[in-house]
Amino acid sequence: MSYFEQEFKDDLDKHIGGKPLITSEDYNRFQSWLHGSSNKKRVINNWMPKLLTTLLLVGACIALFALNPFKSLQDNPPIQELTSDYPTDIKENIDMLPEAIQKKLRVPTRFVSEPENKQLTIMSYPEMNDPKADQIDFIQFDYSSTSPNWRVTIQIWPNGAKESSNSSNETVTLDNGITAQVSENDGFNEISWNANNATYLIQITDVDNSYTVDDTVQLANSMIQ
Repeated sequence: MSYFEQEFKDDLDKHIGGKPLITSEDYNRFQSWLHGSSNKKRVINNWMPKLLTTLLLVGACIALFALNPFKSLQDNPPIQELTSDYPTDIKENIDMLPEAIQKKLRVPTRFVSEPENKQLTIMSYPEMNDPKADQIDFIQFDYSSTSPNWRVTIQIWPNGAKESSNSSNETVTLDNGITAQVSENDGFNEISWNANNATYLIQITDVDNSYTVDDTVQLANSMIQ
């Protein structure tokens, strides 16, 4: 080192002092910051897959709920709307039924021909056709036509107590995803299913063979739409 270089170094040392620019404290603080940043990144990296999985599960649940074929009672129009063109005595009796039973009532809207007659029977105890009775076993709607000659009977057991006489092992899936039992036997068709903690039964007496099994299924589907 030349004389001038030594003089420059001495003057520089005097200017900045003899204390080192980076102390051990500075080094330790830097290491702590470095490791802390690494840990944060590690935590974020660990949580990212969990967050993505949670979002995917929530999205799947929303999609299933939106596409769920099992419609709730609130999805169906009220029975008063479905029977707005029924005879007055039928509508009055329906209005006097307990609200819990009214919510379970469904009626068909798709017949092979327009019914000429509509009737309502309330199987109640101790008196028949008493919508305010303490005990109501089932509600029955009857529809009939003379040309073509057919009769459709709808029984709704609000407590689900009815055991169908249908011994057929044939089943179909209704539009709402529920499985129903269906049978056809020489002018007599029957289909039944359970939903909303109630039992629904359709019996068709068809003199002119107007109702096929497909027509019977479509009749049931019209009750759940």
